[in-house]
Amino acid sequence: MAKIFWGLFIVMLSLNAAAGKEYFRIGKPDAMSSEFRTFSNLADSRYYYQRSHLKGDASEKGRAFRDIDNLKDFYSKPIVFEIGKSSEKEFPFIHIIRGWDVKKTSISVKFKTPKELSKDVFFRIGISDMSATAPIGIKLVLNSKEIGELKNVNLNVGFGGTLAYRPQGKGVPHSLTFKIPTELLKRDGENTLEVVADCKKSPSWFTYDYLELSDSPKAPYIEDSREAILDGAIKAMGTELVVFSTRGEGRDYHWYSNIGRTCWVKTGIPQIDARFDCEMFSRLGGKLAVYNLRTGEIKYLIDDPDGCVRDHTMSFDGKKILFSYRKGKSDTFHLYEIDSDGGNLVKLPIARDGVDDIEPAYLPNGDIIFASTRLGKTVQCFFMPVTDIHRWYRQENKIAVLSQNPDVDSTPNILPDGRIIYMRWDYNQRNQLAFHHLWVMNPDGSGDTVYFGNNKPGHLFISPAPIPDENGVVFTLNWGHSGRDHMGEIAKLVQPFDPSNPYALEFISGDIGMSLNRPQPLGNGYVMASDKRNIIIFNKDGQYKIVGRLPDEIFKTDKTVRMSVVGWKNGHDKIPRACRVIMQGAMPLKPHVPSVVRPDFSDIEKKTATVFLQDVYHGRNMEGVERGTIEKLLVLQVLPTPVHYNGGSNPLNRLGGFALERILGTVPVEPDGSAFFEVPSQRALAFVALDKNSNAVKRMQSFVSFAPGSNTSCIGCHEFRAEAPLPKKNNPMAYAKLSKIKPLDIESPIDYRTQIQPLLDKYCIKCHDYKTHSAGILLDGGLGANFIHSYIALDERGQMCTGRNEFGDMPPYAFGSGSSLILEKFKKSHCGAEPSEKEIETLKRWLDTGAMQVGFYAALNTGFLHTYLQGGAIRLEDENPENKAALDAVENTCGKCHANGSAIPRRPFEPKQNYGETIFDYRTAFENPAVEKIKYSDSSGKLKESKIISDLLYNFSEPEKSLILTIPLAKSAGGTAEGADKKSHPIIFKDKSDKNYAAILSAITAASEVLKEKSPFCDSLNFRPTPGYIKKLKDLKILPSDFPLNGKIGAREADSMYFEWLDKNSVVEAN
Repeated sequence: MAKIFWGLFIVMLSLNAAAGKEYFRIGKPDAMSSEFRTFSNLADSRYYYQRSHLKGDASEKGRAFRDIDNLKDFYSKPIVFEIGKSSEKEFPFIHIIRGWDVKKTSISVKFKTPKELSKDVFFRIGISDMSATAPIGIKLVLNSKEIGELKNVNLNVGFGGTLAYRPQGKGVPHSLTFKIPTELLKRDGENTLEVVADCKKSPSWFTYDYLELSDSPKAPYIEDSREAILDGAIKAMGTELVVFSTRGEGRDYHWYSNIGRTCWVKTGIPQIDARFDCEMFSRLGGKLAVYNLRTGEIKYLIDDPDGCVRDHTMSFDGKKILFSYRKGKSDTFHLYEIDSDGGNLVKLPIARDGVDDIEPAYLPNGDIIFASTRLGKTVQCFFMPVTDIHRWYRQENKIAVLSQNPDVDSTPNILPDGRIIYMRWDYNQRNQLAFHHLWVMNPDGSGDTVYFGNNKPGHLFISPAPIPDENGVVFTLNWGHSGRDHMGEIAKLVQPFDPSNPYALEFISGDIGMSLNRPQPLGNGYVMASDKRNIIIFNKDGQYKIVGRLPDEIFKTDKTVRMSVVGWKNGHDKIPRACRVIMQGAMPLKPHVPSVVRPDFSDIEKKTATVFLQDVYHGRNMEGVERGTIEKLLVLQVLPTPVHYNGGSNPLNRLGGFALERILGTVPVEPDGSAFFEVPSQRALAFVALDKNSNAVKRMQSFVSFAPGSNTSCIGCHEFRAEAPLPKKNNPMAYAKLSKIKPLDIESPIDYRTQIQPLLDKYCIKCHDYKTHSAGILLDGGLGANFIHSYIALDERGQMCTGRNEFGDMPPYAFGSGSSLILEKFKKSHCGAEPSEKEIETLKRWLDTGAMQVGFYAALNTGFLHTYLQGGAIRLEDENPENKAALDAVENTCGKCHANGSAIPRRPFEPKQNYGETIFDYRTAFENPAVEKIKYSDSSGKLKESKIISDLLYNFSEPEKSLILTIPLAKSAGGTAEGADKKSHPIIFKDKSDKNYAAILSAITAASEVLKEKSPFCDSLNFRPTPGYIKKLKDLKILPSDFPLNGKIGAREADSMYFEWLDKNSVVEAN
């Protein structure tokens, strides 16, 4: 509603051509702003990446605004335009309200009252575009008096404003008109009109088309350029027919959670079990259809009320549509072809039961690439099945995996130069939320390298598609780590650009377009996309038009399928949102130019590849490493997991890598930094540069895989990907000296309790046992609720340097054996003995492979209690009647000094743990009480913190050695308490006959027996993997069908069977 002062009123008009006298005008009414003073790079602020996750301010951002046009200086001064004196190039094209560190909210225009003025006049603001983050308030002040205000100006630009970021473009014409009675103007003096704007959100702005003063209330007529979008796009496409598909939404917020089932688990906790063995797709029906952009006519090629259609693409000749289809009431997605007129529906002869094949694309030679769950992998930071990129060699009738990502590769497409572009999620020894970027490889899997991203932690880049008349791609960008059903903004990259340069990225959609999917470039700047319900086309200026409003009946369903998770902040008792039917993938139904046919450089019958490294000292973040320092490379295989049960890395470690790594051995590096060596192909590999003391100089916090039989050369160590080979006077010293990997005499993956704990028992335990625990560090191998005592104690004291869930590319001597303090503790000066070379080598290699606590995927969800992150086997309160007595005993004995905020942790015995009232709730699932330090109140009532962390209190391996018992037990009775006068813990238990002591011991002992019986630790002779792990290996036919779900098999043996199966199935017969 307009606020009215002095009988004035404000009207918002977009009317026919203005008539009447014009007194002044700034700018031309054409929905453009380029005649004014423009500022470059305002889009810089639309994309940022975090500089740090754990250190300092977590919101610290990269890709700062490049103020090359002195915007901040311009806006720091009063902005005054004088009619008759100032030029239009002095008037800013944009009115910044919030953003770019600008404080200015007003712009002034000075003018003299026209002498011939005889009636009321109208001041008009032509707006060419506006941000859509929130409504904007605009008021007009004349000669220091407010004469009117509009509080909720919103141009309804849908997917946000764009002209701030493209000042040379054309926007959407709108005008705001203010009536000014003549008596308010100064008759013989100068008037000042001030435009003041306000908005509560940032960034907020609008761009000026023109400003004018006239005696007409009518705004000038300006043609809306959006009306030409459809005609222009159809001309660029060469057709008015587009094909689209519909399906139900995925049942989780992650972009990959829309196929298959989650891992099989039965915990007995309804809220947890609801997430497991759960379909990630929704059975709401699916369609494949052709839509006429001119007439709105729809022709259904497939209409399956129980099925699901997705990921369609056109053949090069436009005669066939290739897509993924879960037919009828079936459970898995297979690849199908259909004629573009709806005839000849054919399932491709590569389908496998229980395997999802999705996201296909044609190669120009007739082969097909696609994403598939064929290797039986589970995402390493959750519990959904994930995909690698595969190729169907049609003539050979074989399927080979092209990528060997332990995490996720998806949405492959073909570039005009014949390479495959795809999304790769790679969080090897770094943060799992920040590296899902664009990569390219040859059609045979060779030449795998980053296309854009990876060096800077950013967001999700997915669904890339080549631009037909530019050397670049458009793709979907989703902020952060979600991107459900591949939704996001539309971004663009055009060569040449440095893959590591975050400024190379441009946006096509406006500044609130997070609901778009599968962009399809049409040429001439047009891009087609979908917002789940409509077909939308953007022009080169970012303006858009909904060109296809699909009828509501397409999206109606009588079925109800809900998401499998409640939102992060939705509370415990919220019902998950119902899934909807969505439309995706609108694209032209027409032929398109085939890409270049690239020759295959690999031989799928071979098992190895060769790698040539020109100079290991050349690359990012290698400053200070002198030549001759690096003597060899440690070669590691990054291993995928068949199952995972939580959103963290536990129990593999506390806060670090998510993948186990197998040590393959070492290869030599020549004095000039060159190396030439053979590696196994079709495996995810990582390298660690080692010095003469076998310490890690630099760790690769990513992975690379090599196609079979291929020869790959690298310039350096993490060099910038746009670099050319280094000029050298002489041949590299490694030239023609092919090295084989030299194996190490170390069993791997290295398991902490069986390979590292014995070293602590031998050299450290005398000072750090349950009685002494010097400096509060307990180094026994006892099992706490969540961690092995010694492991969590060392981790909490910063003794192991790993990726720490940070952003990778750590400086030299910052990872593993290069900097971990624990190595100092194994020197004779500290431990009083000299460990053997093999012992130190084992310790170093354990550090270099991420310092894992558990060395087996088969041990996931076993051995520990179910206390947080779904990372354990059982809940004790469901098993032990002794728990109530233990709770009372802890309260009776410890409550006086450890009350309220300093209460002794007793979660293992609590009668009810909070898992959410109806379903898995993120908020409680990510609590981590294991590393909280024990607090107590001193004699004055002041709260203090001890050196003991909560996970050290309970020992489920040897209950009598639990610190909750030994610390308050009198020293004379075998404990450590001597009384306050001895500066020790007060004596609470005089001897072991104390009833409270006995109650606590009884509960811990009972818990220990339950764990040993129901979920023994992985070093136990009675160990057995979870039923979910066994079921997965049975489904993959690794274990026989009659193998019992609770059957015994060694953890290392079980993992080795899976890894060997992976190697054998890298290349298989298609059918």
